[in-house]
Amino acid sequence: MSAINTALTHPSLLGFGAMLILIGLLLCRWASRYDLKGLAAEAAIQVAWNKGNLSTETEIGNRIKALQDEQSNLNRAKSVAGHAARHVLSRFVNWAGLAAIVVGAGMIGAAFYLK
Repeated sequence: MSAINTALTHPSLLGFGAMLILIGLLLCRWASRYDLKGLAAEAAIQVAWNKGNLSTETEIGNRIKALQDEQSNLNRAKSVAGHAARHVLSRFVNWAGLAAIVVGAGMIGAAFYLK
């Protein structure tokens, strides 16, 4: 019962910590959509589950097919540059999300620790 009373003496730390954890989870979720390493690992897992069937449809395979369907090399280059930029941005956003989760957990811990 004393832990609940201690946390309630700093409700702002508890609330901001919970908000930071939620924001961090949302950032990590967004970043996972554009992380090419994660897409490649997911494709390998899907092929393995289908007993090595390489005709398995994967997200990264769909992106490669979309690149092959482009009519000009200029459009392919623009598309590849966009994928690369989103991949680099997703790495930074993923780290920011993880940092937000750690700081949020620290704030919640501080809310319980401080009297």
